[in-house]
Amino acid sequence: MCPLVFEPNDEIYAKRGLSFASFPHLESLGLVTFGQVGGFSRQGLPRKFAITYGNTLVQVELAEGTDKLQIGRVLLTDAGQRLAGLTNAQALPEFPEYVFGKWAGHGHKAVIAGVVSRNPLDEKAA
Repeated sequence: MCPLVFEPNDEIYAKRGLSFASFPHLESLGLVTFGQVGGFSRQGLPRKFAITYGNTLVQVELAEGTDKLQIGRVLLTDAGQRLAGLTNAQALPEFPEYVFGKWAGHGHKAVIAGVVSRNPLDEKAA
């Protein structure tokens, strides 16, 4: 699980009660690592790959000549990962388009490719 927080004061986060000040607080609790300058990226990625958001399948194509994807300014710690797994967080319908816009600014392309069905037994085992 990877939170995608690009600009902590963007409206998409503010509408849910998060702001820039929230993330240093979550970091002090040991739940996240907050990268205040530059943010984080995943490197060594293939040019084309798929990810999921909720039950939405997303196809991603990186810009020519790169193998990295910007993932924002927040990473979950091990404790944050474990706690997030206990929540019943719901996917936000507008979030994929927000993220696609951020990635497009770096020359990447992302499109919704379908729906992934989840096995209820897998969720109970987690």
